[in-house]
Amino acid sequence: MSHRWRSDRHLNIRFPFSDHLTMVFVYIIECADNTFYTGIAADLPRRIRSHERGLSVYTKSRLPVKLVYKERLASRSLARERELQIKKWSKKKKLALIESRKEDLPVLSKKEF
Repeated sequence: MSHRWRSDRHLNIRFPFSDHLTMVFVYIIECADNTFYTGIAADLPRRIRSHERGLSVYTKSRLPVKLVYKERLASRSLARERELQIKKWSKKKKLALIESRKEDLPVLSKKEF
């Protein structure tokens, strides 16, 4: 099992980086073409700036972008799970989440045939 390591330079020690000590955001940005991009970031302001500067493959041709939703999670693994869940959703369901219409989420989960 490999570990990511974090160091404390002042104490001159290294210890395994704990995924549970990090708060990670799942975020949704709206692009100029009205599409949504969902991602995760530990440093959300820095990540949004990188999108705004065109450093993301998906968003660089869809500028400007605007942060429309963020959700804070306790670990990178939980954030990744949530990101993948949201990415599978329809645009209508993502809009309900963005607009805090949580009561609509179960209804929008049902597929229409």
